[in-house]
Amino acid sequence: MALTQVLMLEDSTADELVAREVFSHDYLGSFTLTTARTLAEGLRRLEEESFDVILADLNLPDSEGSMTLVRILETGIRAPIVVVSGRDDDGLARECLKLGAQDFLIKNQLPPEWLARSVRYALERARLAMLVAERADEDKQAHDAENMLIGELSADLGTSISAGYYGVRKLSEADAQFFSEASKEYERLLRLAVDMRIYKQDRNPLNEGLRSLAYQLGRRLSGPRDVMELHGACLVEQVHGQLPAHARGLLDESRLVVLQLMGYLVSYYRLHAS
Repeated sequence: MALTQVLMLEDSTADELVAREVFSHDYLGSFTLTTARTLAEGLRRLEEESFDVILADLNLPDSEGSMTLVRILETGIRAPIVVVSGRDDDGLARECLKLGAQDFLIKNQLPPEWLARSVRYALERARLAMLVAERADEDKQAHDAENMLIGELSADLGTSISAGYYGVRKLSEADAQFFSEASKEYERLLRLAVDMRIYKQDRNPLNEGLRSLAYQLGRRLSGPRDVMELHGACLVEQVHGQLPAHARGLLDESRLVVLQLMGYLVSYYRLHAS
């Protein structure tokens, strides 16, 4: 089992000994504790070494109060910080949590084993936060890539024989009845896409349905704006009232569906360009 590297900013020898005793018990996990008795020493260690978590007493010989936490955060350290204070101060606790501390413990008010437990919880919360951030970054990258691809597809449409026609009037205005019918068909295809994803079914029915819809859109000189309006309207209807997990699956699959539909529309215009 990997050791959890803990940096403790603490100038009290008695409190340090309590912490070392707590972290020495294997059933609480495997920890190694490094102590810094001043903020300056702690900041130096953060520059020179790598730590998984920081325990910080806010009142040190060279720093007091929330400024101690601010100085630590200014280093850009990504390790979670647990404040261990001798002050029972709700205002200070709220301020520290707002600044970015993972937890605020008050000395002598909790059993010693809570120190290790808080460290474990802080590490787990930090790990989950990192996973969420990574997923958000992946989603943003995927969204950017989709927008770029849609832009490329739109440019292809712009060079087709329909360039002088599509975009003059929105399809929803030029042919409201067909737009309503197309919306219902697109909703059906979205639901079909999700079912195929869940049950690992053959995608040919979906492909044929999207190709047929693209053909009908092409015959009416529809463009990217019309496809995205169709897509947006259907998503609002489909996602409303759904459980988060189902809505997430629908949104993930819809990204592929709208790109596929756009691709078929490009193919239609290329086929009829001559």
